Amino acid sequence: MFNYEKFLKDGTINKKQLLLNYYHLINLNENELVVLLIIQDMIDLNILVTSKSISSKMKLSQDRIDKILGKLIEKKYICYDTYSSKNNIDNEQLYQVIIKKIIKEDIEYTKSINKNKFEDIQLSFEEEFNRKLSPLELEKLEQWSNSYKLETIKTALAEAVYNDILNFKQIEKYIKSNK
Repeated sequence: MFNYEKFLKDGTINKKQLLLNYYHLINLNENELVVLLIIQDMIDLNILVTSKSISSKMKLSQDRIDKILGKLIEKKYICYDTYSSKNNIDNEQLYQVIIKKIIKEDIEYTKSINKNKFEDIQLSFEEEFNRKLSPLELEKLEQWSNSYKLETIKTALAEAVYNDILNFKQIEKYIKSNK
């Protein structure tokens, strides 16, 4: 799996860009986003982060900034770092949350694509067989789609149709011979 943490630490992945592009995934509003961008900028410049220093960069009161910071701490996107000599705010958890959301979305997207491909191949089989597939046939088709490229399965189906031998055993022989 892609090692996001390594690329975050070495600066290959731009944290501000990551935050700008994906803040909606973690349900941040624009004020929270700007506060987090300012915090990241201050961390990068090794400037002590305070609600006063953030407020001076925005048109929000110090009290409003305190509320936003409290909300961000509650969501576990930032925390006070009492051990660091560099800064008093730690925002690494924020990027971990974003990366987990990106990975989750990517997995869901991949599953959706695979489901669509499976439904497409299932439809091809049902059209060629001129009937709905049985549960056992669907299970077999799913096994094939997990083990072989869909193009290989479609080619095997086409060979079976061409040779007028429409049964799963014959199609499986074609699949195995075309690996």
